[in-house]
Amino acid sequence: MVPAARFFNVVDLVNKLDNEARADRQGRTADLISRLDFLILDELGYLNCP
Repeated sequence: MVPAARFFNVVDLVNKLDNEARADRQGRTADLISRLDFLILDELGYLNCP
């Protein structure tokens, strides 16, 4: 069986999660992520934190 993996740019992932929350559809991406064997995140150092 091939492991499930997904690549995300961190800024894009945060924006996607925020957009889902604003559209009252939160949990869809989180559910996808929770089913993965590997999650690859890019640009962690460039994430702006308020």
